[in-house]
Amino acid sequence: MKIIKCDPVLFLLLILPAAGCSHHSTETEAIPVIYSTDLYHPPMDPDDNFDLACLFSLMELDIQAIIIDNAAKVPVNPGIIPIKQMESITGRNVPYATGLRYGLKSIDDNGSAQKKYTAGVELILKTLGKSAKPVTIITVGSLRDVAAALNTDPELCRKKIGRIFVFAGDASVNNRSVFREYNVDLDTLSFARVMNSGLNIYWVPCFDGGPFINNGRSSWMVAERKQLLSGLSPRLMNYFTYCLLANRDSSYIGALTAPVDSQAVRMITNVQENGSRNLWCSHVFPYIANRSYYIKDGRCTTSLRHKKSGDENVIQPLRFREIYAHSDLSGMVWPDSVKTAANRINVFEITDMKNFRVEMASVVEDLLKEAAE
Repeated sequence: MKIIKCDPVLFLLLILPAAGCSHHSTETEAIPVIYSTDLYHPPMDPDDNFDLACLFSLMELDIQAIIIDNAAKVPVNPGIIPIKQMESITGRNVPYATGLRYGLKSIDDNGSAQKKYTAGVELILKTLGKSAKPVTIITVGSLRDVAAALNTDPELCRKKIGRIFVFAGDASVNNRSVFREYNVDLDTLSFARVMNSGLNIYWVPCFDGGPFINNGRSSWMVAERKQLLSGLSPRLMNYFTYCLLANRDSSYIGALTAPVDSQAVRMITNVQENGSRNLWCSHVFPYIANRSYYIKDGRCTTSLRHKKSGDENVIQPLRFREIYAHSDLSGMVWPDSVKTAANRINVFEITDMKNFRVEMASVVEDLLKEAAE
């Protein structure tokens, strides 16, 4: 058995319960959310740290639970540190748990055989059980814990899950014999279980036509880090330098209020990945929060739909179109000629390919600035 060394602070955080709930629980407009993410420290993909910050910035979302998708093939520490840092920055208090460590053995596996790793499944079911409103689930890693929760208590899941936004897969049916998208490949059975569940699926493919190809049905885009990280509060800038430079200082909360290190900022802005950042999720989160996308002063931003100021030009850069499809057990989604409720899902589409990247980059830039307001 391989032993993974763990920071003592992280160990205490893992064994102590994260009590409490989001401070949005009293807001009638708040949307209850369970967020399942493959978040680690140091990050496997810095995209996950951008996503977490943008999710926390959306005050319309009542983040009731975070499930850390603890895939066995990724031998790193779960992302407790970035969660605690974003809690400190935004004032939220969000329960979290690490998920199942190994893939589902069958399409109806409920994960109970993984006795040491069921905390994520249990938190999902507990959150659904206590929620007075339908809960939105967002998955940006594998669907392992969601599928196991569905297999454990299908009646509760069907009653309490309002929407599931699945950021995974490839929208194209071409070249499928040679490519399977990473999130799907983490656990193909769990992906198939959820996609074929008949629940209210909003599918956001990571690619459309193969690796790093987008023909209009993928959320993938590239933004410049210099733009995304411009004008951030000192605390949020310190969050990014701490995470992206894999800082191991145990005083990670204190690090947020330290003077901003200009050299560290230059390193994460200009050196890594030639200054660019692949994004899949952050710019779709405002849609989940029922915000409008609009053009103001020549750039795209978002706002609550019921709080329009009257001087904006509302646009629709993305939408979801209802289709009939099914996933096979290898995690490939195929168009379905049989129109049944179980096969009905909503698939992501870009409405303006020409301007999508530029518009969505400014959306993410503004979300990050909101995070510390």
